[in-house]
Amino acid sequence: MDSNKYDLVLVIEYYRSVAYYLSVIKYLAPDVRIGLYVVPMDEKLLAKNREAQSDFIDACVSFGAKLIEGNNIEANVLLIPQRVYRDDARKLIAGINARRKVGALTLAWAGIPQHDQFFEQLGIEVAFVIDRRFLDHLLSKRGDKTVFQNRKLIEVGLPFMRYPVFEHVTVDYVVAIPTPFSFAHENDKWMFMETVLSLFEKMQPNDIIALKTHNGMDRDQFSSGRYRWLGSLLGRIPKFDSSLRKIAKATQGHTTGFFWGRLYTSYLYEKVLKRAVPFSRMTEFSQFALEAFLPGVRKGVIGGLSNTTWGALYASIPYYNCVDVTVQQRDAKDRLYGKKDATITLETNLDYYAVPYCRGDLRFDTSHFNILAESTRNADLIAEIRKQINLAKAEAVEPAATTCL
Repeated sequence: MDSNKYDLVLVIEYYRSVAYYLSVIKYLAPDVRIGLYVVPMDEKLLAKNREAQSDFIDACVSFGAKLIEGNNIEANVLLIPQRVYRDDARKLIAGINARRKVGALTLAWAGIPQHDQFFEQLGIEVAFVIDRRFLDHLLSKRGDKTVFQNRKLIEVGLPFMRYPVFEHVTVDYVVAIPTPFSFAHENDKWMFMETVLSLFEKMQPNDIIALKTHNGMDRDQFSSGRYRWLGSLLGRIPKFDSSLRKIAKATQGHTTGFFWGRLYTSYLYEKVLKRAVPFSRMTEFSQFALEAFLPGVRKGVIGGLSNTTWGALYASIPYYNCVDVTVQQRDAKDRLYGKKDATITLETNLDYYAVPYCRGDLRFDTSHFNILAESTRNADLIAEIRKQINLAKAEAVEPAATTCL
């Protein structure tokens, strides 16, 4: 094959959206020529994730993809993730000569106009869908359904359980710090951490527990390191936790309330870290999406309001939701996430896959696994990519039509 010709070209803008590339490359690279085409992304997003972005690209190359750039690139299949691409990125993607263009929808963006516009912008007529029933749910709540009507949609699930990537990373439980949308106020963070600690008390002493920060960002945003240092120092005082909670609760709404509230959150976080091991100590790839590591989770995922709920259910792993939205004041003007609206995004997702607040109980109702269709679990992304490559190759060798005289 010519140096600029590939069986499969994978477009990458933001690493977080394409964790499944790891399985695709690892299991297809031995007999499929794969190019990894990096396009420009939003500079502010890159600044928050620069290290993780670089590590992900390096991992893809180490698994067998070739990092490519420039013009005159040809592909049997061009896989284009659903993203809001910059103009210069769209121009680069459009310049790739591909027999087949396949879009790859994210789990939960369907029906949001700025995300669906990549279909028209890049001429995509075929798209991979992670969970078809979930897609239908999202389109019933928002967006323009006609965008999807004349396009071929192929359910592919996620590849990690059938095609594992990080077999060496094994834990009993993983605490996944959820999205900031889980916490309307600082005291909601207290309840989350207190529930996590309650679950810890019911685990076996030799259970291995890992803690993974939200979104794999280069900086942990749940609590400040300075507050955690102070909380850890003061925590040496006997019965300090109950006294600190009383002070934090009593000062809510007062001038000093911010300080005491953050201090108690950080103190609880430090208590969690005394039992749970930071994921960064277990793997150099700790900033990658948690879904890639679920094959190594033996007993459960502990989290809040998060798409990780879907991932755990998909992997048939118990999910312990430590956020009780029924006691939150999510419409309050002083909520932590300000004017950002979670109703058309996360809360719409939760209408489909949410599991109830666990109440600190380490028992999980396995009937919740039935939230997802078995067709989703049985779908095979790797097989579908092979199929698309074979179809493209067949089209390339079809004899031209002849005319009999």
